[in-house]
Amino acid sequence: SVRWFVFQFINSYTSFFFIAFIAQYLGRPAGAPDSFRGQCGAVDCMQPLAINMAIIFGTRLTLTNFLDVFLPWLYKKLKYRTETKGIPADKKLTPAEEDYMLMEYDNMIDSITNYADTAIQYGFTVLFVTALPIAAFLSLFNNYVKVKFRAWKLFSFYQRPIPKGAQDIGTWQTIFAIISVAAVVTNGALVCFTMTAIQGFTYYAKLWVFIGFQWTLIAIQFIAKFIIDDEPMDVVIQKQRMEFIRRKIIEKVEDEDYGEEYEISDEYDAEHDDGHAEPTKSKCCCGFCCCCGRNSSD
Repeated sequence: SVRWFVFQFINSYTSFFFIAFIAQYLGRPAGAPDSFRGQCGAVDCMQPLAINMAIIFGTRLTLTNFLDVFLPWLYKKLKYRTETKGIPADKKLTPAEEDYMLMEYDNMIDSITNYADTAIQYGFTVLFVTALPIAAFLSLFNNYVKVKFRAWKLFSFYQRPIPKGAQDIGTWQTIFAIISVAAVVTNGALVCFTMTAIQGFTYYAKLWVFIGFQWTLIAIQFIAKFIIDDEPMDVVIQKQRMEFIRRKIIEKVEDEDYGEEYEISDEYDAEHDDGHAEPTKSKCCCGFCCCCGRNSSD
């Protein structure tokens, strides 16, 4: 999964890094206006970077969603045609046979593909958000549509997946964390060295602004990581409750015995008996305390 993501990362973002941080330092092409900056093709590199991102990101979102639905639909049709070859067209299939005509869902491959696609999209959203702020809204809209498409695809084209538990998302959590830190560095470099916002600063002043910018935001990231729990308390309580129920039902763990015997004190008897009862050992009716003064046999 890591090698797959590294390949997609290089293939997806190489052109953006070239335009943002390299093109401006190369010589202008012959015939280019004097106002153009390096090989950016404009007076600065932010406009070509934004256009390039909008075209590639928009095309990727549209094409990915289309293929995500079209290919499973096509494979289902091909499998149905292959499996029903030689069967009369008027023969009605049983529900079990219709389910067999659906494709098998590969938990491992499909999970890796989905996580890789989500990680690449996350990179498009945050790595160069300074150049294309609308990328965050496009990702939000795309994720809403994608959830609907994937739910419909699972119900329509695939056999029921076999549930498999996992402790967490594994290596992908580290990948998302690395992208988050890299986004601080790339956007800080865009603001300080590519944009014209602080063009009047000296190189060393820009460098110090860049260092202060990135370490401030990275510190905020780590502070937020420690302040915000990975799991809300209500989720933790619900998981503990489900674990308790699982142990009782599946592992047949016996209930704890709280019916311990407590010795009633002489002072207590003196206040409640009629002068004839003797101090005895009794079991509380509630199983926790003797405040009610009743025996469990009452």
